[in-house]
Amino acid sequence: MPILLPETLPAAAALRAEGIRVLAPGERPARTLEIGLVNLMPDKPTTETQLGRLLGAAPQVTRLSLYRPEGEASRRTPAAHLDHYETIEDAAAAALDALIITGAPVEQKPFSAVRYWPALAALYDHARERALPTLNICWAAMAALHHFRGVAKRGLARKAFGVFDQRVLEPSHPLMQGIAKSFPLPVSRHADVPRKMIEDAGVSVLAADSESGASVAHDAGNGATLLFDHFEYDAETLLAEFLRDRQAALPTAPPSGLALGSAGAVPWRPVAHLLFRNWLTEVERGAAARRPRDLLDWLLASDAPMPADNTLVAVGSAGPELFAGVAAAAAALGMPVASMRHQVVDGTHAVAVALRGEVAEATIERFTKRVVETDGVHRVLHRAAGHHGSALVAQPTGRAA
Repeated sequence: MPILLPETLPAAAALRAEGIRVLAPGERPARTLEIGLVNLMPDKPTTETQLGRLLGAAPQVTRLSLYRPEGEASRRTPAAHLDHYETIEDAAAAALDALIITGAPVEQKPFSAVRYWPALAALYDHARERALPTLNICWAAMAALHHFRGVAKRGLARKAFGVFDQRVLEPSHPLMQGIAKSFPLPVSRHADVPRKMIEDAGVSVLAADSESGASVAHDAGNGATLLFDHFEYDAETLLAEFLRDRQAALPTAPPSGLALGSAGAVPWRPVAHLLFRNWLTEVERGAAARRPRDLLDWLLASDAPMPADNTLVAVGSAGPELFAGVAAAAAALGMPVASMRHQVVDGTHAVAVALRGEVAEATIERFTKRVVETDGVHRVLHRAAGHHGSALVAQPTGRAA
């Protein structure tokens, strides 16, 4: 199935070359899962491609929005590339269905010593309040476990590094559906959390290896999926890490379980596809439960014909003020308004704006950001031409859907 990425992101071209359908901005379907990627990795373009590959192969249609720590710079990511990113704080204000938080090269630091820890901790709190699922990878899995459950990580005397055979411990769990009893998986970390400590904290360990420890866990109470290892890695990632460590004079042994002369094999890729598909299925269920009944359906249920082009709906508690605010936002942006309607159902006000012709997605985003800041607005929805469902595209920070 397709994925939506910023059109100028290098990952878009790379995934198209692999046969994954990357939609253009104007092709956004009405029912799209909005996934926020908090990318803490130094080589951001590679991580975007790796995770976009797994999301783009799933049956759900997803749109990936990118976030990073404020003020971050990296020698392995061009400065211009960071223009594709907003900050971690911006993620809390976005209308997202789930978050993916990557690993980071800070495993040997205390969490409190990580520069962006306060922002990440606040985002975790926001996700829990909004019941947004989080998928946490490597260091982020330890971070989520520490934040939600107070469990400490421990440093390893020797880096856990290589491909290890993981054993499925809970085959009936939704995240493990269709996954074989054992599977190979890349491991690359300087720290871990013992399995017993994870389970004693009330978190389910779904897969583990006797040597490398817990690999997949799920914190149902906090909606956090914890991937201590790297389902997203490419065939050459471990080898590249090994060579980089050697160049930096780090005492890293060659990756265990990986024949360096045949690094083109990716035996963990089918399992990675299954896991991400299973996770997105759970995200989809949660998103459907959080979303209100389709306000566009009743708003457009009058005798008037359905507009042929994009329709945006602002929903809130205000009456005339809501209509005036929406009209002012549309006029300020020069949007081609065909008609506007105000309707009240069960005390809830909604203003629908039918747009004539094609409108750039960036303009729609500017409109929704402006409208959602208006007092009394609860949410903004969007229906694309030819669709019969709406997608939640903006919502004030901290307000439940």
